[in-house]
Order: sequence, then C-alpha cells, then structure tokens
Amino acid sequence: MNSDGSIVIDTKIDQSGLNKGITAMKNTVAAGSATVVALVAAMSTAVISLGSEFEQANAKASTLFGDAQVDMAQYQGKMLELSNKTGLAASELGNTMYDALSAGIPASDDMSESLGFLEKNSKLAKAGFTDINTATTATAKVLNAYKMDVSETDRIHKVLMQTQNKGITTVNELGSVLSQVTPTASAMGVSFEQVGAALAGMTAQGTPTAQATTQLNQLIAELGKNGTQANKAMMKMYEEMGYGKKSFKELMNEGVTLVDII
Repeated sequence: MNSDGSIVIDTKIDQSGLNKGITAMKNTVAAGSATVVALVAAMSTAVISLGSEFEQANAKASTLFGDAQVDMAQYQGKMLELSNKTGLAASELGNTMYDALSAGIPASDDMSESLGFLEKNSKLAKAGFTDINTATTATAKVLNAYKMDVSETDRIHKVLMQTQNKGITTVNELGSVLSQVTPTASAMGVSFEQVGAALAGMTAQGTPTAQATTQLNQLIAELGKNGTQANKAMMKMYEEMGYGKKSFKELMNEGVTLVDII
C-alpha cells in the first residue's frame, strides 16, 4: 500500500529460477551440438563408404560386360531398385553380379537377364538358408556343368528345394559341394533331377551332404567306367532284365534312373 492509501499489486515475477533453467538448457544444447555434429559426421562417413563400395562393385562388374552397351546410370538405378526389393545391400548385389558374370551369366545392353537371375537367387537364398552369393554361384555352376541356358534357372532351383525338403540338407550345404558331382553326372548322362533325388535319399539316411556328394560322384564314375566291378554287375543285371548289353550312359538315356540302379 502506498502512502496515499492506494493499493499496488506487484506483478514482477522472480525470474532467477527461469534464468537458471534457460542457462542450463543453453549449456545442454551447446554440449549436445558437439554430439550431434559428431553423429552426423559419422553417418556421412558411413554413407560415403557405402556409396564407394557400391561404385567399386559396379565398376568391377562392368569389366565383364563384354560387348554389351550398358548405360551405367540406368544399371545402377536398377541395382538400387533390386536392393530395395530384396532387402540386400546394393554393394553385396554388385559383388554378386561380378561373380555371376564371371561364372558365365550373360551380360546384355539392359542387363535384364542377369538382374533377373540375381533376383531369383535372392529368393533361393532366403528359402535355402544361405546367402545370395552361394545361391548364385551354385546355380551358375550347375548351369555350366549341364550346359544349360540361364532360362533353366527355375528348373535348377526347383531341384535344389526338393532336395532340401526331402533330404536332411540345405541349399547352403549343397551349394558348396555340388560341383564335386555335377560335372561327372552330366558327362555320364545323369540328369540334375536324378542327382538331387539321390542326394535327398542319401542325406535322409544320415549321410552328411559333403560325404554324399563325394560318394555319389565315385559311384557314377564306377558305373560309367567299363570293366569296373560296379559296371559289370549293373550291365549283367539289366541284360537279364531285357535291356540288352548296354552301357550306363545308354541306360540313363533310355530312362533308367540312378536311384533304381543304386
């Protein structure tokens, strides 16, 4: 109350606590800024690194394009689309493309065939408990062993999945050892379907995948080589069954299955 009797209401607020709070917040922001800057810098470095790996993978793959007139900007865009679609790192796809081309998968101007090949193998990798590189190289090796066109990829994948489902094995295990048997099998007229059926049966009975492929390769080689004990027994058996005196490869061509002989 003033001396003249009037009443004055003091609206001044004590700002000491507020001022302290503002100062503390400023200090926190200042300290946090350094952390944020460091985080942004680290993220930028990681992005640059990933970009560099992707560029390097594409550059490496481009050395195998041969006569194909590939638009690199368009190709990289398609690789990034495939990365988003499959959930796989673009750099990983780029390196796998190089391995696929190295294994004989053809390059073309629009790279549609090889990109489709990678996409199919990304699906096989998920279903077969393996990585895309194993799936891709295994498929390419089978195609090469049987002199198949890349259009036969679905056929190869179907056999691999049936072998996994009916045997005690995985595409991952098969992928690392199939090349131990497919060249011999192809040379002797044994289809990949028959190889898969035999491996499914052998692994289902407890034989480890690597051992099964080695044994199967030896068996096919023995049956196909004239004069071996296995070859003589086989020829005698099928001659008595009315097939005549025919070789292992001739019997394969007439529809006798490897599983039947085993």
